[in-house]
Amino acid sequence: MNDRRVLQPTKPSLNAAILSMLLIVGLGTAANAAEYTAHEKANIALIRGLFDALNAAEARGDQAKVIDSIAEKYMAKDFKQYGRTPRDRAAWAALFKGNDGVAQANAGPPGAGPPNGSARGADAGPRQPSRELAVMADGDRVGHTATRDGSNITYHLFRIRDGMIVEEW
Repeated sequence: MNDRRVLQPTKPSLNAAILSMLLIVGLGTAANAAEYTAHEKANIALIRGLFDALNAAEARGDQAKVIDSIAEKYMAKDFKQYGRTPRDRAAWAALFKGNDGVAQANAGPPGAGPPNGSARGADAGPRQPSRELAVMADGDRVGHTATRDGSNITYHLFRIRDGMIVEEW
């Protein structure tokens, strides 16, 4: 008797599919990392500079005082941030000015708040600095991921024009 079995493909779980996609993107990004153009390297440096400036100001405790100068240095006058609450450059900077300079805009995506339902950035006190996990560029777009505690990860996508950030998602 010839026992032939036909293997049926199984449906991968959503987590497995997402992990596979991330690995493919990650491997492709790693392979392309050595191929960044000078323009893309400059765009990556701009985004790293922004996050370094935000983290340094937060560590000094003067983020609310210096946020306008940070915004002017890194963001175009016509900057737009998209999300549930679209913002221009002034509204973006205003996020950092409340609650004694706690890094409200670094706390998560636009509109995200602490689990207790209080206002975004309302928890005062020392915070872990943001730690970069990955940064990648494709032309005028730069993706940046970071974490503070290892469990919550933020992702930002920026578009750069003439050495300034013009859009953020």
